[in-house]
Amino acid sequence: MTLRRKSCRAGALAGLVLLTLGGAAAAEPGVTKDQILVGSSLDLSGPAAPVGGPMKQALEIGAQMINDHGGINGRALKVITYDNALSVPKGLLAVQKLLTQDHVFAFVALMGEPLVQAAEKRIFAADRAIMFPLAGLQSLYDPPQRLLAAFVPDFSTQFAAGAEWALKDLQKRKICLLESHGMNANVRTAVEKVLASHQLRLTDYASYALGEADLSAPMARFKDAGCETVLLDGNVRDAAAALRERRKLDWTVDFLVAQSAAADGLIKLGGTAAEGTYGLATKLPMDATGDMPVVKELERRYRAAYDKPFDPSFLGGYQALALFAEAARRAGPDLTTATLIQGLDRMKDVDTGIGFPPVTFSESRRLGSDHGYIIQIRHGAWTKAADW
Repeated sequence: MTLRRKSCRAGALAGLVLLTLGGAAAAEPGVTKDQILVGSSLDLSGPAAPVGGPMKQALEIGAQMINDHGGINGRALKVITYDNALSVPKGLLAVQKLLTQDHVFAFVALMGEPLVQAAEKRIFAADRAIMFPLAGLQSLYDPPQRLLAAFVPDFSTQFAAGAEWALKDLQKRKICLLESHGMNANVRTAVEKVLASHQLRLTDYASYALGEADLSAPMARFKDAGCETVLLDGNVRDAAAALRERRKLDWTVDFLVAQSAAADGLIKLGGTAAEGTYGLATKLPMDATGDMPVVKELERRYRAAYDKPFDPSFLGGYQALALFAEAARRAGPDLTTATLIQGLDRMKDVDTGIGFPPVTFSESRRLGSDHGYIIQIRHGAWTKAADW
């Protein structure tokens, strides 16, 4: 009897151990009763660092603000961010670390088109979601993918709208395109399609290596070609270099830069050479949002932390985090990847209160909004010029 009792006890203990191990194995990575852990990788040291830096600050201050307002269904939100220098190999190492060492629940505001494309398969294989990456790719939402949601229309859509606006509102006909290698593969095709609908062709086209500082050759060629509007698909540093070159040439051609360059960093790096530059944007500029309560609170927190006003790029990072938090909140207390996606699909006309258009998601709609703005640098600050 004693032996039998010992055997039964041993069997019960073994069963308890197996049950405990089974429960641990079934636990959702990055989610405890007290915390939700998400990860991101941004350019903090490469050509897009003037945008990536404010984005990181937004994730940190945004998480702090969300937690101070009660967190997400009683859980605190924590964000781990690693630098990718806009390098795919470095970014993939960061993604792998976030997956296998940090065990994050989801990826938020992952930065860079090539990185998102390279990383999505391994992230999806781990049943993790990519929520609101900072990348202008149509493949993020068309066709819809279950574990991927975007709030920024792809760059080809944005530049097509920008080209249409330049033709109609600026009454320009000689359009040129300058873009970095591998930035956004479909931008040129989209712009050429718009021009063709007006019986026009690109007046000239040039590309350059990402982060290249010397853009004197393509700018001189564009001037000789008689370009009336230059569309620039690149980052802040590239755009600043092109604008400084325009001033050297004593050339007054209009510039319309990508969303990735339409930031306060362009004003800082370009100086007076950036005055009058147009930019593509998916949120209203600061002069139209400064009185919004959420923006005021973010500005107060930022000034307390850094003793200066934030770059508008900051709000792009906050938007990504706020939308993730809303999807997780709607998922309810039982937070899993599956319930997160269900929460996402319950979001209809959600406005985060910082100047982005309201967003709506569903199983067949993974782009929150396709609305945007043309903004312009006037007297050293971005201001709204038009809608698109």
